[in-house]
Amino acid sequence: MSVLSGRCLALIVLLIAPLLLHAETQQVFRLSPDNGLSQGHINRLLLDQQHQLWLATDGGLDRFDGYRSRAFVSEQLPANTVIYDLFFPAQDRLLLATSSEGLLELDLSDGSSSVLHRPNPELADYSDELIYLIRPDITGDPLYADSTRVLTLQNGLLQVLFTLPSHDIHLHYIRDLLAFDHYLLIASSQGLWLHDRQTHHSWQLDYLSEPNRDQLDSKALAVDEQSVFVGTVEGLYALNRDELAQLNQSALRQSITAKTLLSEQNIWRIQVKEQQLLLGTNQGLLTLDLTSRQVTELFRPGRTRYAYFDDSIVDFIQDQHGNFWLGTRGDGAYYWQPNQQRFSNIINTAERQPLSHPFVYSLVSDKDSLWAGTQNGLNRLDLQTLQSQAFFVNPDPKATESEASFYSLIGANNDDGLWLMNPYQIRLFSRQQQQLLSLPEATAAALSSTPYSMAISSGGALFVHNEGGFFVVQPDLTIQPLDGLQQAFHSDWASHWVAEHPDQPGTMLFYDNFTLWAVHSNQTAPQALYQLPQGYRQSSAYVEGVQAVGDSLWLLIHGLGLVELDRQTLTQRQLLFGGGSLPTTTLYQLEKDDAGMLWMSSHSGLWRFNPKTGSFRQFTSQQGLAYNEFNGLSGTRLADGRLAFGSTRGISLVNPADFIEQNPKQPTLRFSELSLFSRTLPPLLQPKATQALQLRHDDYGLGVHVSTFSYRQQADTLYQFELTGPSRIPAFESREPYLLLPQLRPGNYLLSVRAFDAISERYSEPAQLSLQVAYSPWQSPLARVSYLFLLMLMLLSWLLWRQQQKRRLIQQNRELQQSQQRLQLALDIADSDVWSWSATDNSLLHPKRLQLLGLAEKDGFSFEDYASNIHPDDQADYLHGWKELCDGLNDHFQQVYRVRDAEQKWHWFKDIGRVTLRGQQLLDVSGIYTNITAQKLTEQELEHLIHFDSLTQLPNRNNLLQQIDALLQTPPKHGFSLLFIDLDRFKHINDSMGHEHGNTLLQIVAARLQSQLQPKEILAHLGSDEFVYVMLTNSMAHIAQKSDALHSLIAKPVMLDQQLVSISCSIGIACYPQHGKDSYELLKFADIAMAYAKKHGDMDYAIFEHSMPERTKAKMQLEYQLKQAIQRQQLQNYYQPIVDSQQQKTIGVELLLRWSNDGKMIPPDQFIPMAEELDLMAELTWGSLQKALHDLQRWHQLGLPLYLSVNLSASQLSSELLASRLSALIEQEAIDPAMLRLEITESSLMKNRLRAIDNMHRLKALGVQLYLDDFGTGYSSLTYLKDFPIDLIKIDRSFVSDVQAGSQNAILNTIIALARNMQLPCIAEGVETEYQLNYLQQQGCHFIQGYWYSPPLPKERLEQFLLDEQKNH
Repeated sequence: MSVLSGRCLALIVLLIAPLLLHAETQQVFRLSPDNGLSQGHINRLLLDQQHQLWLATDGGLDRFDGYRSRAFVSEQLPANTVIYDLFFPAQDRLLLATSSEGLLELDLSDGSSSVLHRPNPELADYSDELIYLIRPDITGDPLYADSTRVLTLQNGLLQVLFTLPSHDIHLHYIRDLLAFDHYLLIASSQGLWLHDRQTHHSWQLDYLSEPNRDQLDSKALAVDEQSVFVGTVEGLYALNRDELAQLNQSALRQSITAKTLLSEQNIWRIQVKEQQLLLGTNQGLLTLDLTSRQVTELFRPGRTRYAYFDDSIVDFIQDQHGNFWLGTRGDGAYYWQPNQQRFSNIINTAERQPLSHPFVYSLVSDKDSLWAGTQNGLNRLDLQTLQSQAFFVNPDPKATESEASFYSLIGANNDDGLWLMNPYQIRLFSRQQQQLLSLPEATAAALSSTPYSMAISSGGALFVHNEGGFFVVQPDLTIQPLDGLQQAFHSDWASHWVAEHPDQPGTMLFYDNFTLWAVHSNQTAPQALYQLPQGYRQSSAYVEGVQAVGDSLWLLIHGLGLVELDRQTLTQRQLLFGGGSLPTTTLYQLEKDDAGMLWMSSHSGLWRFNPKTGSFRQFTSQQGLAYNEFNGLSGTRLADGRLAFGSTRGISLVNPADFIEQNPKQPTLRFSELSLFSRTLPPLLQPKATQALQLRHDDYGLGVHVSTFSYRQQADTLYQFELTGPSRIPAFESREPYLLLPQLRPGNYLLSVRAFDAISERYSEPAQLSLQVAYSPWQSPLARVSYLFLLMLMLLSWLLWRQQQKRRLIQQNRELQQSQQRLQLALDIADSDVWSWSATDNSLLHPKRLQLLGLAEKDGFSFEDYASNIHPDDQADYLHGWKELCDGLNDHFQQVYRVRDAEQKWHWFKDIGRVTLRGQQLLDVSGIYTNITAQKLTEQELEHLIHFDSLTQLPNRNNLLQQIDALLQTPPKHGFSLLFIDLDRFKHINDSMGHEHGNTLLQIVAARLQSQLQPKEILAHLGSDEFVYVMLTNSMAHIAQKSDALHSLIAKPVMLDQQLVSISCSIGIACYPQHGKDSYELLKFADIAMAYAKKHGDMDYAIFEHSMPERTKAKMQLEYQLKQAIQRQQLQNYYQPIVDSQQQKTIGVELLLRWSNDGKMIPPDQFIPMAEELDLMAELTWGSLQKALHDLQRWHQLGLPLYLSVNLSASQLSSELLASRLSALIEQEAIDPAMLRLEITESSLMKNRLRAIDNMHRLKALGVQLYLDDFGTGYSSLTYLKDFPIDLIKIDRSFVSDVQAGSQNAILNTIIALARNMQLPCIAEGVETEYQLNYLQQQGCHFIQGYWYSPPLPKERLEQFLLDEQKNH
């Protein structure tokens, strides 16, 4: 560890000097409250044996695994406890010096803690006895210090080793301890004390002459073999160890000589590294060479992109890679990798402009220079002195393209010439003479056409493709047309020269029509070498570069990726197109380094591909690049092996050898956290590579977190998950160190996880989690065996019973068959029988029917006797049909009629008969009759249902319209009126009390309305809660009197389910003939009037006016315009800033919608409810969110690290597709999910609670934060803050608007206090006055949204607002 740290420290000094010439900021990762840290003030940093980071803050104890910060909270260590110091006395134990709980020992194996020392809080000097410091003794055991004493812990009791002479802790207190030899050195706020632990003698050391107060205030100690180092508030000093050993035992004060190493810096922490000191100071992290006394600044928070105002480093620690964790006062902890600054960036800054234009299109290197073709000018950079020269610079800075725009540079083989390609022609430039060279007239003429591409052979021949065709310029500058290529290839910009064939000097490669061609110097026909496969042939794809590595030929296809060909046969070996470890396809400039690795530039940094392992590694601004967006065809290899790439900001230089890991170590992988949705698991404080977990049968939502605890480029680590067991998950790879498992089936599982480290390019040994999922009691193996036994017992019993029944069944089978036949016959003729009539005796024979009718059969029951009982309405038709039969006009007889029985009841029959014998005097008729009484009764009931409501027995809509039409045939003298009655709040009563009680209420209302009916008036029930009352008058006085009476009658309370229920109604009135001429028109107008009365809640009834449809039409027109506006995406995104009032800095924006309809702004409170009513909210929200994410990506590119806050509707929160659709949108826009916040109202959580919880957990798994909006205006239940994964509370503007001088703000104060106790930040909405802002800040609410800072702004005005804000900071 010490050797590695020493080497890294040496590298730091070497690497920083050149970097500072070209970079403005140091690239770091910051761990702060913004990403989960409890509090930003760091008191102590420690790494455990698994390299897990522990942080002591003013807000609690945190641990960090490289991905997530987790606060440790327990019953004995509540939240917001100040942690002063940490110490590991053993691998599985952690000592904590806390503000309120005393000295605690935390057992990392099970998360339990014990109190080692806690002062009595009732003592007046309680704070004096709190332990503030824990330092190692020379034995490794801990030493403790409170304000004035140094102590050890023996047998559970604190023993005092040393006490300061002053007990006023406000003036004199201990700040650091150092144990060496048999001495104890104590740094205090008023000087330095030395205690001899053998003689128990103590001295106050005077090592400075006439020191001031800050020089006496000692706060950091360290020791090496010769010296003791003392850091103070003002200076760093060295004391000689030998002099300390020779102090006079009798004196209380001793003078000793000290060397002043630093005279001004405030020293927080000292670490000795061989002949150097690492110092945490108020000027950042410094290194001091003890031999040369040279001080080098390593790191300052103010030089990072966070630009924190306080550069103090209060603590630091190096990890296993030699990288630093640095603690600050208020801005959390920084992770700084010195070796990430191995990139050199040549960019224009305010102090230095080495390039004539930052857009670099092409690069060429020679022995000591780098030539850069830019958007405006040709630049030569001396690689030794970093001095630059510019040529051909266009004086017009506004020109985006000119003759000074050099898109391609190619060095001629004579080391002097440089071919320049601008948008209009190709020229030859002398690098030695630094001027353009004259070309032969024919050559100059041919090269004056618009150029498309050029490439040069190893023999110095320049191959050109321009608007005039194809040419080759020989080394003697003569030109020769390549006429054969003009016929073979397309002559446009999409076709281009690539490079010389790596294995065939003089053979050039040309790309055209999705094919790579070989063009031979002898001008034979081009030879097709490789063609893109079907499915990948897209216009944006073209060959960007070719490199030979080993026995493979690699092609870089822009828009797709890499293709590997066999170097001899040119057959395709593999396609490495976008996806997996290569998420981008926008790749440029293929370069090969000395190790045979391939480098590419892109719009997302630089990429390195290792052909041996098949792995990609990405380098971005996080690793030291000045910018991530590079340009195509802009790269070159320098003479010293370095590579140069041109970007839109300048040039980045990289030495590939710096990025080859020497003696790479295999990464280690451990489980860092296990969690369940169903219950809380103990924290996993000691990360382990093997872990076992037993789950109950009802456990669900198992979250598994893993980490390599490497910290360096940990985001590039690839994780491979595989689950074996009853519910198997095949191996898959992910960059997320997290796996969420749903409810697993019972059984034993093994989860194996491996990590692939992009730096070492090695896989870790698998971390394995054994899972045992218990069976539910009713599904256990024992229960299933019992079920099988019972089933078999029942089956055996049934078989025995079946055997006993078999004989009996056989014996009864014949009798049963006969019985069934008779029964079937009886059923078939139950309602039918035969009848016959003979003209001989005029007798009608049908005994069963006569028996049914109760008509006693007698001799010669004649036809006339039977016909006399037929219903008078049916008798004529019956006799007419019979007469036709008897007269021979018809041989068939069919009638449906009614017959009266003996009890004077009517029965329906259908008779069908035919003539069986016809002669002069003979006529016999036979037939079948069917009793259809039940059928007729059913038809009558259906007829009633068609015209009457089944619940109230009142006429329905069709019946009503028919009766109104009948009235219109003979209108009453005084006209008539329709009163359209709609019950208010009926749906609420129906939903809350049930449909049964709702039906009862409708029947009661119907009965009350019927009691008011006058003769010939009509009352109808149209369905649900709508009635129509028709009055036979159009007198307004009578109508008003009747309407008031009906309204009062309906308003009388009704007893439902043992409780009184009140209901009201709205009445719309239309009169004949004033308002309408037909039934449909009158009913429609009455309905419109009713809707008008309901909308204006102070009206009991409304009389139709002809202007009412126009208002309805206007609303429908507005609804149509809204639909059109949403389809055409005409609604505008506005954004209101959310400001951190402490830093006076915008940290996020809330998405708001605005609609300009034909130049008129429609208020959101008008069109948003309309969109919800029309079910357009989903389309509206997703469309605006996609535009907002695109805007957010642009702001991030502008260096504005904002988050976006978006409101979710209740329907969206209940959608099953919410999480998946949002995930796809985030991936499409390439947005970090952590920069997205979703605002959810309390009322929307109540719509579908279970679905809301599920969706919120899915959103959290994506990395999105969830805000509770309008808090305090809805249900305001603490259950939301406990059950729902809420990250922040937004205080509704209604509470903020009431804040003014002299006002009582108890509710607002309670909400802020509640948020603080729940460790939830809060945002105050609607802040409009300075008084409101100051009041909220006093209450601890620092995140502000409102007109005090800014109204909602469109994108352009918001960008200007943010840029102005950035300038002011």
